[in-house]
Amino acid sequence: MNLIFKFSSIVMVLLNLCCIVFPMQGNAQTKVTINHKVQRFIGDVSTLDRSKFFNLHAKSHDKDVTAFYEEYNIGEGRGFWGPMSESKRKGFTVGSTYPNSTIIDKSTDVKEVNRYVGTEHPRTVFVDEMDVEKAANWAAKYFVDEVDADDRPEFYEPMNEPFVHAHDFYEGKWITEDEIRVKRRMAELFGAIGKKIHDTPSLGKMKVVGYSSAWPSLEINNFAHWEDNMKMFMDVAGDDMDAFATHLYDGVNITGQNNNRSGSNSEAILDLIETYSYKKWGKVKPHAITEYGVITSGFDENYTDLESIQSIKGINHMLFNLLDRENVIDISIPFITDKSTWHLTENNGYQPYGAALFIPTNIGEKEVQGWRYSPKIHFFELWKNVQGKRIQIASDNPDIQSQAFLEDKILFIALNNLDIKTQTVNLDFIESLEEIDYITKKSLRIYNDKQEEMSNEKLDKNITSLELVSGETVVLEYHFTQNIELTSAIAERKYYAPEHITEIKANTQNTFTFNGLVTDQIENVTLHMGIGRKHDKSKKPIILVNNTSVDVPTNWKGSDQAHRDDFFGVIEIPIDANLIKANNTITVSFPDDGGHISSMILEVSNQRDVSLGLEKVQIISPNTSVGSAQRINVDLKYTATTSRDLVAEFWSQSQWLGQFTTTVPAGIGTQTLSIPLGSTPTIGDKYIVKASLRPVGKSWEYNIATDQKNDILAVEEQGYTVNFIIKNNNNELIEGTNVSFNEQTVSTNGNGEATFNNIFAGTYNYSLSHDQYNSYSEDLIVSNENVMVEITLDDKYWIHAGEPKTVTSGDLVTLTASTSDHTNVTYKWFSSADIDIENSENKSMNFVAPNVADNTEILIELEGTINDFIAYDNIIISVLPNNDITSSELITDKTSLLYPNPVEDIININLKDDTEIVFMTSSGKEVKTVSLTKGDQAVNVADLQKGFYFLSVSNNDITTLHKIIKK
Repeated sequence: MNLIFKFSSIVMVLLNLCCIVFPMQGNAQTKVTINHKVQRFIGDVSTLDRSKFFNLHAKSHDKDVTAFYEEYNIGEGRGFWGPMSESKRKGFTVGSTYPNSTIIDKSTDVKEVNRYVGTEHPRTVFVDEMDVEKAANWAAKYFVDEVDADDRPEFYEPMNEPFVHAHDFYEGKWITEDEIRVKRRMAELFGAIGKKIHDTPSLGKMKVVGYSSAWPSLEINNFAHWEDNMKMFMDVAGDDMDAFATHLYDGVNITGQNNNRSGSNSEAILDLIETYSYKKWGKVKPHAITEYGVITSGFDENYTDLESIQSIKGINHMLFNLLDRENVIDISIPFITDKSTWHLTENNGYQPYGAALFIPTNIGEKEVQGWRYSPKIHFFELWKNVQGKRIQIASDNPDIQSQAFLEDKILFIALNNLDIKTQTVNLDFIESLEEIDYITKKSLRIYNDKQEEMSNEKLDKNITSLELVSGETVVLEYHFTQNIELTSAIAERKYYAPEHITEIKANTQNTFTFNGLVTDQIENVTLHMGIGRKHDKSKKPIILVNNTSVDVPTNWKGSDQAHRDDFFGVIEIPIDANLIKANNTITVSFPDDGGHISSMILEVSNQRDVSLGLEKVQIISPNTSVGSAQRINVDLKYTATTSRDLVAEFWSQSQWLGQFTTTVPAGIGTQTLSIPLGSTPTIGDKYIVKASLRPVGKSWEYNIATDQKNDILAVEEQGYTVNFIIKNNNNELIEGTNVSFNEQTVSTNGNGEATFNNIFAGTYNYSLSHDQYNSYSEDLIVSNENVMVEITLDDKYWIHAGEPKTVTSGDLVTLTASTSDHTNVTYKWFSSADIDIENSENKSMNFVAPNVADNTEILIELEGTINDFIAYDNIIISVLPNNDITSSELITDKTSLLYPNPVEDIININLKDDTEIVFMTSSGKEVKTVSLTKGDQAVNVADLQKGFYFLSVSNNDITTLHKIIKK
């Protein structure tokens, strides 16, 4: 029986009451529950993609950095250079003039990219009232013609943290109207660049992200900060953004409180962005967390290892948050840089950059003598080995973050303590563990006033609990003696209420709707409530789920945020799965006025078959554009573990326009689905193509695997070329085949080709005919590219000589022909070998395998005439030497004393002396002996079987061998 655990609201309420009413002595107790047999999915994602999380904030080919990438399995993260920096380097005026922007390379072949974020400083990109279209044209030109794949980033972020620099682009004091105007123009620049890159087919692998918000304090001034910044950017540029870039930082002051985004605050920021994205586009556009970490203060002016390590605590805190969103994360980059040699200047006292991973061994000197790792290396040491499929894990304390992954024989369990107190964590495995080889524990403890403690040790195999001090991160590795087999799966899916930023009024219900939920086999339900309120306001509202009250916990991830002017965070509320329906209404009412509910998200976990992770669907085409036609063809590749419905859908930016469904068998395959549309797509508009794999007969709520292509440009439908190449079974090109296609008939030329031009996308039937070959007919789907069709035609008239044989010298070999037509056939068997073929013009022939000294191959050829058509075939007969027969002489010539030969019944023998004759088979077995007197003698051999025989004739101590064939 598969056990998938869930936590009821009753348990959570009791736990909270215990903590409130009965304060515990000593360390707080936390239970982390693990089911290592149950695979966990976040949306459709289970396997950890390290390239989304483990990156260096650098783009460096330095040998030390390159060695670091390889040793720690880390990717390049971010580099500061791009088209605007290059334009400035060439002497052009920033934001005004650019090099010639006419693209030279007109190829539509999609160019390769390098997985990193390319960005630029606002001062090299922007000026007030600039022409954003000119800038966008140059950006596209630069990425097509000016750089190779190494410098063509997968993610282009046109400016880094532009809005905090808005005041740099107008004169005088801070003016609200100017701030709004400049920020909007910045957003328009992002949008223009995004659109131009997306409209350039060869840049189809590039993504444009923005706006890299530096201080996403969205709740400020009753969410005016949200309205004026991120929401404005999403409204102005969002259609042309592939992901939304946000920077998340904790602020640490050694003499004061932490100013943390870790925990509930960062959750609330990302939840609001996702909610608005889903409301606006019907999907969550991904996040690009192009920086995150910790800003330190209160330490010595010069570099210290103690200050350096502080950032890793916040990075680990936020990493756990991001890992729970992998399905909506494109990339995340902890703010850890390479050597940052630009900072090693006289003005900086030759001190290392605080975010640097590599530190000079002789800090404070002009000439660097060598390099060492800063303590930041512990982050990469801690996570170096972690990989695999997600495994079900949960903590009953929101301050203890948890992740689990399984890779073959190794189970990784990662734990992190957000609390200011030490926590004792009890590990509860739902199912018995297989035989353990050994367990290791990596631990990183970071302190404000003393150096960190990084340890790597082996644990007792029977370990059931461990202590985590405040801010500690632990990675456990369970090494088993054999691979672990997953037996079930659980899939987490988030449903976003369209209602958001709703004002809180005392004792007034705010209503949130969640429709279209999948309700099969629900295991866990959690309501993520984001709120922004003053600290003296209640955080424990009355919540009704479909008119049933649920309790709201008084604990959440991370701190109480008392250091902030407002509380802005997410409170996670467990809900009884029995309360959930397909369509739901949730009401929230607080006892006091003030603040807003920023977002409401229902996270529902449904039990799934373990095959969920094995099944996939991928859109092969279209990639960037479709012809404006009544049907849209979508090429799909799929992997199914059983019979499934394969579905292709066509959407506008906000509306479903059509779909096509076909049922596919288990296995790996490709299909072209032709979607009928009510009207042709508008040329110049952008559309969305979606693909899904689902149980037969089920709707989209039951999707097992999905894929999606965005920003597909509708273009004027163009004709394509369809080229047929026709061959026969001998791989010879056939001339004169009539190919009927699209109401035309064309005969193949001497190269076996027939070409049809100006063919539009659609499904067609074609047929092939030729006097000498069987007819052929099949459907052909023309998608969005030229098509080449190679067909092999079977001969209409054929003749077959049989299968290859291996025989021994002296064997009687019989071959029988087969043909496509048993009437009106003439046969002719022949060979260049020295053999006598009997019945050479019959359907069946025979011959005696010749005497050979070594293994010999004989080619037998057959010519057949069928209805005036001549067909050919041949066969190889392998003849082995017959070592069982010994003789002093073998007489095989036609002037032999024996006649007739071949013989049916009577053979005549002319003898000079009285002689004894022995008849032997080809293997040397004696079958007949006769004694004869000299002269002409007749011997009856009717009693012998058909075949080849040797006659041993002995006279005067001389023995000769003669060969006969008995018919």
